Amino acid sequence: MTLRGTQDNTKRMEQETLFPQILPDEEFHKSGHVPPRRSNEFAHNLGELPVNNWFSIVAGYSGSFVSDSISNWALNKDSLLLDPFSGTGTSIISSMLNGVQGTGVEANPFHYLAGLVKTDWSISKDQVLERYIALKGALSLAVANDGDFAWSEVPTTDIKAHLSSIRARGANNRKTNLIIWGKESNVPHLTSWISPKVLEKALDLGNLIFSLEGSETGNVNRFVQLAYGSILMHVSNMKMHGPKIAYRRRKSSRIICERAPVYMLFLQKLGMMMDDLNSIPKNELDPHMHLGSATDLSHLTDESVDGAITSPPYLNEVDYLDNTRLELYLLGLVRSDGEMRHLKERLIRANTKHLFKTNRDYPDNLPDLDVFKTIKKISSQVRLKGKERSWGWDHPRMVAEYFVDMTSHIREIYRVLKRGASYRFIVGDSAINGFHVPTDEILGDIGIEVGFSKKLVEPFRSRGSSRHRFKLRETIITLTK
Repeated sequence: MTLRGTQDNTKRMEQETLFPQILPDEEFHKSGHVPPRRSNEFAHNLGELPVNNWFSIVAGYSGSFVSDSISNWALNKDSLLLDPFSGTGTSIISSMLNGVQGTGVEANPFHYLAGLVKTDWSISKDQVLERYIALKGALSLAVANDGDFAWSEVPTTDIKAHLSSIRARGANNRKTNLIIWGKESNVPHLTSWISPKVLEKALDLGNLIFSLEGSETGNVNRFVQLAYGSILMHVSNMKMHGPKIAYRRRKSSRIICERAPVYMLFLQKLGMMMDDLNSIPKNELDPHMHLGSATDLSHLTDESVDGAITSPPYLNEVDYLDNTRLELYLLGLVRSDGEMRHLKERLIRANTKHLFKTNRDYPDNLPDLDVFKTIKKISSQVRLKGKERSWGWDHPRMVAEYFVDMTSHIREIYRVLKRGASYRFIVGDSAINGFHVPTDEILGDIGIEVGFSKKLVEPFRSRGSSRHRFKLRETIITLTK
């Protein structure tokens, strides 16, 4: 079955209608209409400032959560607010709107790029317009021949043969070695994540964007890169399923995006972002985004931060880096599986795919804290799933080493916070292999053991799952130095 979407060609389009996504509703399929994209970020974040629409991720809190904290802590223009897991910049944007200097730390290069762009309110509109005109002129013929969306429903067992049958001219010879952003990259998985004909367009567009980049306009380059990266998921065979990336599916079939108007979507997205620049308020603050690990805040001096707020990775087996594999590869931010592994090694170990021989701490190299007696007991109770597998299933180790990393992180937060300052974060508890892990309570206990004087635990919301019998919760933890 082939599904064809319609596309509105108006210059200014809302995020909800710009990007199509398949819903498992037969009436949508029959009508030929493609339902709007479901946002993964809180609705009041999306409405707070248009920059939040440029690229969003699954958010643990809204901008108002940050604003309330800033007010409660009486922070001002002379204060420094830290988000150690800054994602695409929600906390830093909120701090700027409240007149407070913000600084963020992010380990994912694409999220770091998005955060840089969304918090750069001094970008030259004239330079952006100049680049847009150049790109529009270079793409005029390609846009005229761009076509529309074409979707196919293919039995899962036939996917490989189907993708080969629709491979674009010349793509057979490319395999996983591709010229991306002017350099050769070895990027496996892309041929199943994004259909060959769509990939051809995405590669050609990316290399055109690269060829027009100027060495003196780094912030304009990043602005255009974000517009490009933000459309990739929507022209691919992938979608976000809750917090995880997944193939588009219907029962025992996959939904394949065989063709997509890549060039038109890119120019529309870039035009939308340009229009949004007109609504950004004037701001003299100079936010700083740092690409690095939340377990190493050595770029910050002791007792230099007036408050910290975030939502750290949950102990939930979500591969947050894999969620942006398309963007990382097609923007040339990661050029091989080896580089991807290097990135994973500096993330909080909340996923068994982030456990390697080179970063083992469990069971012999755990922090000397009383709470780790409880953690070791929990790890021993979490059964090892798939004992015959050597990698990717060691949940007992994952549980322990998540808390090892979070201990290192909390110690760094304690070091950089001023006396009397607080660290406020939202985190969920966990269910691992049928065993409940009170992640929030343990992180609070770790905070007290590393030196924080006060711990406040506030219920935030409950969350359920059909995969286990536990009613999980999300909690606001406040640690005060």
